[in-house]
This record gives sequence, structure tokens and C-alpha cells, in this order.
Amino acid sequence: RKAGFVMACMTFDEAYLSNSSEKLGLQIAVKDVEGKFAFATTGFPREALAAWKGTSEPASHGDKSWALREFEPHIFAGDKNRFNVIAALDVTEIKGVVRRNVMTAAAILLITSLAAVFVGTRVAQIMGTALARINFALRKLEKDEYVHVRGVKTGDEIEDLATGFNTMVDGLRERDKLGRVGAVVVDG
Repeated sequence: RKAGFVMACMTFDEAYLSNSSEKLGLQIAVKDVEGKFAFATTGFPREALAAWKGTSEPASHGDKSWALREFEPHIFAGDKNRFNVIAALDVTEIKGVVRRNVMTAAAILLITSLAAVFVGTRVAQIMGTALARINFALRKLEKDEYVHVRGVKTGDEIEDLATGFNTMVDGLRERDKLGRVGAVVVDG
């Protein structure tokens, strides 16, 4: 048996980059290790690349922001000719969307916080008023004045406490009435 191989070549030029750029939706450039551009699509942001620090943070130039990524494809690796590919994606609209979403989230958080403070303040006022009425009736009871706690409608344990207090006052009033009747019968 004889062994053989097939070699296929592909032209890598500006036309290929332009076609790839349209299909991928980004701008592409190829530069050598010395930093000279071999090819670049017409919309490639060379100025933004100059301002780019090689981080994941977008680079800005003018009114546009670009996400840039540089890499060395293995097909370009070699001893003599080393090239890097730089892909640039226009993220200006994405940045605006993110900014709007952050502002919307901040507004929702602010409105929710204000509503929570309002509701919390209102609940605290209702509870404070109810407890003040119970405290007032308790002070009157200490002076043997049997008054009911009125208007406590909180729908929770404080309302139960006021109802229990009123029941206790009724019981004490009844006991004192029976005590007076018993004293009259014994004396009479």
C-alpha cells in the first residue's frame, strides 16, 4: 500500500475577513507580532484598539464602545510568520441597554424602599396608638376606674390583648358589684 495526503489551501485576505465579519457581526483585524496590521475590515476600530488595555473592559472611542479580544489561532502559529487576530464587537447599544436596566432597577428599588418605609411607618403608628389606648386604660384601672379599651382594630395579638383587657375589666366590675351587694346583705 502507498500512503498519500491531500492538502487544501484557503485564501486568507481582506475579502475573506469582510465575509467573516458580515457573518459573525463583528469587525476583524490581523496583525503581525510587531503590531503592524496585515488586514482589517473597513469598520475595524483602530483608535479604540489604541486605547484598549488588553482587559475585558470595553474600549471607547468617540461615541462608540467596543469589546475587543486578541488571540492567536493555531493555524497561524509558526516559526516565521506569527499573526494575531483581533475581534471587535460594537457594544454601544448593549451598554445603553445595561445603563437603562440599571437605572430602572434603581428606580424600582427606590420606589419599593419608599413604599416599605411608608407601610412600616403606618403600621408602627397603628400599633403605637393601640398600645397607648391599652396603657391609658391600664392607668385608669390602677385608680379603680373601669374603662374599656376602645377602637383597637389591628387584627393581631394587640387586638386580642385589648379584648382580653376589656373582658378582665368587665370581670372586675362584676366582682366589685357583687362585693358591694354582699356587704349590704351582711350589714343589713
